[in-house]
Amino acid sequence: MKKRALSALLALCMALALLPWAAVPARAAVTRRQLMLGASGLIKDNIIYFGNEHDNEYQRSWRVLSPAGVNSTLPVSGTDRVLLISSVAREVINFDNASTAWADSNAQKWCKKFYTDNFNDLEKAAIAETTLDEQNDKTYQNKPYCYDYKYFHFAAAPLSADRLFFLSAEEAATYLKTNAARQPSGASAGWWLRSPEISTDSLLMGRVEGGGALATASLGYDNTYARPACNLDAASILFTQLADGITPAVNTVEKIQTTSDYSAWKLTLHDSSRDSFWAEVTASNASRSGGTVTIRYKNAKTDSNEYVSVLLCDETGAAVCYGVSAPLTNAGQSSGTVTFTLPENLDTKRYTLYVCNEQRNGAKFSNYASAFQETTLPVIGFGSGDSSVQNNTVRYSVQGAPKNALIIAARYDGGKMTDVQTLDLADDEAREGTLTLRGTGTGFKLFLVDKTTYAPLCPAVDGMSTSS
Repeated sequence: MKKRALSALLALCMALALLPWAAVPARAAVTRRQLMLGASGLIKDNIIYFGNEHDNEYQRSWRVLSPAGVNSTLPVSGTDRVLLISSVAREVINFDNASTAWADSNAQKWCKKFYTDNFNDLEKAAIAETTLDEQNDKTYQNKPYCYDYKYFHFAAAPLSADRLFFLSAEEAATYLKTNAARQPSGASAGWWLRSPEISTDSLLMGRVEGGGALATASLGYDNTYARPACNLDAASILFTQLADGITPAVNTVEKIQTTSDYSAWKLTLHDSSRDSFWAEVTASNASRSGGTVTIRYKNAKTDSNEYVSVLLCDETGAAVCYGVSAPLTNAGQSSGTVTFTLPENLDTKRYTLYVCNEQRNGAKFSNYASAFQETTLPVIGFGSGDSSVQNNTVRYSVQGAPKNALIIAARYDGGKMTDVQTLDLADDEAREGTLTLRGTGTGFKLFLVDKTTYAPLCPAVDGMSTSS
C-alpha cells in the first residue's frame, strides 16, 4: 500500500513538472484592440515606449502605475493623467551632498536634466507638471513602514511643478506592492525615493533595495540609481497602439485586431502645430462591403513619414478600423484628395470617421498628429421604429449625408415593386421626415445615393419583408 501511494505521488509530481508555466497564469487576460482612442485602454503595469533615446529601446520603456480614469488613493496622480515610472534603473547618482529636501537636490536637478535631454518638444508638452504641497502630502508624514523587521518613518516629500520626480515611500509601497514589483527590468538595482527618513538624527533618504524592500541610505551612498516617474496628460494622447505599430495597406481602412493585456504600447500625441489641417468627406460609397470613402484635405505636413490617417469608430466610441494614405512625400501633396477602401462585411450601423495628418515613426517611438477632423459616414434608416408603409407613407432618417445626396424609396407588394419616389436632400447632412408612396403593399426599401452617378452611399434598409 505504501509503495503504491508513493508511486502515485511520484507520478503526480512528474505530471506537474511537465505542465507549462502558462498553465498557471498570474491573472486573467484582458482582450483589447491593438489601437485604442486616447489613453483609456491602458491598464496598470502596461509598458509604454516614450522618449527619444535612439540607441537602446529599453531606455524608452516606461511602466504604467496608475492609468487615466482611475481615482488614485494618492494625490500624486489623477483621473486625467497616466502615472508612469521608468522600467529600468537609469544611472547611479548621489541624492544630495548636504540635505534630504527634494527641492534643489542633486536628485531633482538630475530629473530636470533628464527631462531636457531625453524628450522632444511634443513629448515634453505631454508630460504634466506635478505639484504636491506638504499639506496634501501629509497622508504619509511620519507613517512607519516595516520591512525585514526594521521600522522606517518617512517625512512628507512635496513636489512643485515637477515634470520628472522620484516616488515617495508611500507611492512606492502603494503602486508597487511587492518586493518583486519594485525591481526594475533587466537588473537587480537599488533606486532612490524622495522621502527623508526621520526616526534618527542621521541624514538618511528612502531607498528601494536591489531585492525590492524599502530601506534607507545616506545621502552620498554610491550604489543607488535614479529611477524617474512622471505624469502624462491624458488629453494629449490621441490614440494608443501596439509598440511595434500597426501598418495597414495603403489607402485601405482595416479592422483593428485584438490583443491581450500583456502587450507594450506607443502613443500618437497631439501636435498643435498641425491643427490647420482640414479634411472633409466629399464622396462615399460606404456600402460596408469594400465600399470607398473619398476625402479632400489641405494644410497637411509633408515628408516621407507623413500621412493622412483615418480612424473609424462605432456607436460606442471605440476605434474599430484604421487606415493610412500613401506617404505625403512632396510639398505638392500638402493638399489633395485620397480615397480609402473600407473593409469587407462591415456591420451596417452608424460610424464616425476621424481624419488627421499623422507623422508615423518607427516601432517603439511616439507618433504625432493634428487634432481629429470628425465626420459621420452616411447612414439611412426608417424613423420612429416604423418598419412598414403606413397610410401610404414611410418615415426616414438620414445622418452624415455628403453633398449631392438623394433618397430613393421603393414600395413593394408581395415582392413586386409598385412605386418609386425620390427626395433631393439639397446638401443637408441630416434630415428626417416622411415620404408619400403610391402603389400598394406594406414593404419598402430606402436607398441613399449620389444624385449624379446613383452610386450607393450606404447600405439600403428594408422595411417589412418583400418576399411575401
